[in-house]
Amino acid sequence: MKEITYVTGNWAKIDSAKQILEPLGYQVNNIKMDTIEIQADTTEEVAKYSAKWASEKLKCAVLKNDSGLFVEALNGFPGVYTHYVDDTLGEDGLLKLLDGVENRKAYFKEVLAYCEYGQEPITFTAITKGTIAKEKSGTYGWSWDFIFIPEGQTKTLGCYPDKERWKFWSLEAYQHLAAYLDEKEKTLEEKNEICVFVLNDQKQILLQKRSANKKYYPNRWALLTGHVEEKETIEEGALRELQEEVGIQISKEELYPLANGNFTIKRENHHNTHYFYIINNKPSSDFIIQKEELSEVKWYDIDEVIKLIKNNSEEIVYKEDKIYLFEYLKNMSL
Repeated sequence: MKEITYVTGNWAKIDSAKQILEPLGYQVNNIKMDTIEIQADTTEEVAKYSAKWASEKLKCAVLKNDSGLFVEALNGFPGVYTHYVDDTLGEDGLLKLLDGVENRKAYFKEVLAYCEYGQEPITFTAITKGTIAKEKSGTYGWSWDFIFIPEGQTKTLGCYPDKERWKFWSLEAYQHLAAYLDEKEKTLEEKNEICVFVLNDQKQILLQKRSANKKYYPNRWALLTGHVEEKETIEEGALRELQEEVGIQISKEELYPLANGNFTIKRENHHNTHYFYIINNKPSSDFIIQKEELSEVKWYDIDEVIKLIKNNSEEIVYKEDKIYLFEYLKNMSL
């Protein structure tokens, strides 16, 4: 099951997300944390910035929402300033601004921002229409709940207990998000990735140090990996990556599938990883590395790599779920 982390402490919003997203195979987790909220011209900008910040911080897909109260007679005020106005004027101050005004139409705009780690956020909007009461009423909820009357009702939100009150809010944003995720899942194409173990006659393995400017795992040791490009065979992709990253030019016959291809791994994100190995006895200083991607390469004893993984070392990309690959290489006959 795929996971999304909802950055909120509001149980009603968490419940709404779970109700709509979990039937699609998404596990909705939640975390309450302070995020950076910018002052911007639109609610969308505020939500997007917070979602991007939270996703980078948590290194996962997140949901973050921002909302605003828009009053027609006040030309949409407080709008993007809703949180600030809540802290300063409050609902009493807003009622004073509307004193003697007949037009009480207003709406809450909720913007839900969804951001996958390393990607740009996208937003989905819901509008809950209503009117501003002429006086405060109710004991449930907080601030604007005491003056906002949902469309079709005669009492403010503050007059309804929690489990009734949240039902007046539009779920349109969550429904649009669900449709987006569902469509995205259907249109995902199967993609192939390759991983090549470069070995020498001493059963050492060549690791490459990822450059400091890499977004993921900078300055960590890793194997030679890459994506198979469109119209390439898997073997052609492996041969191209070998040449691009470390300057190795070999024939297809010198590229061996690991365990006769039995280590091909199919993952939930529709990516298939194909493992190969080659034999090369060059000293590490003789490899021509792709400097935009790598800072250096080095021969490692396989036992040393296994030890780094078991110790959960920050020097290397891999975790214990990959030890079996290196154990297989250690016991493999070349």
